[in-house]
Amino acid sequence: MAWTKLNFGKHKDKTLPQVMFIDPDWFFWAYNNRVFDNKSLAIKKESEEIYKKSRNIKIPHNSNNDKEIEYILNYPDFIFAHFQIVDKSKPIHEGSSPTERSNHIDMAFPIGQKRYDKKGCKLFINSLKPIFFDNSVKVLNKKRCEDFFDNSSNFNL
Repeated sequence: MAWTKLNFGKHKDKTLPQVMFIDPDWFFWAYNNRVFDNKSLAIKKESEEIYKKSRNIKIPHNSNNDKEIEYILNYPDFIFAHFQIVDKSKPIHEGSSPTERSNHIDMAFPIGQKRYDKKGCKLFINSLKPIFFDNSVKVLNKKRCEDFFDNSSNFNL
């Protein structure tokens, strides 16, 4: 897909897939505040696609449906710390760090825990990158970001 470059705001000249790996909390803020509704039809449609995909990322190597995502929150402030892929059969974590489980990866999870948590979104990307990208990849360039969102096998849609 040919993604449209933003022509406004702090991420001007970036595509929405790039924004999702740089600043996902900004994307969700803009989406929830209908910022993209007032832009070009292409940007509006792409924002809707990115929103759906980013909230429904498939757990890789889970053909038997025996894996889950375990989100770990920091105690005592209950903000996002990291996530990991676990076997469904593994007992739910008990301890001071609360956890939640899901059958898919949701990039909006950190912002659902606390109104504004820029650090949580960055930590989320740090958990996501090694699952979908080679460990040698330090920076996700435009092509890698766009390829991720172009690959329909990455999503439960």
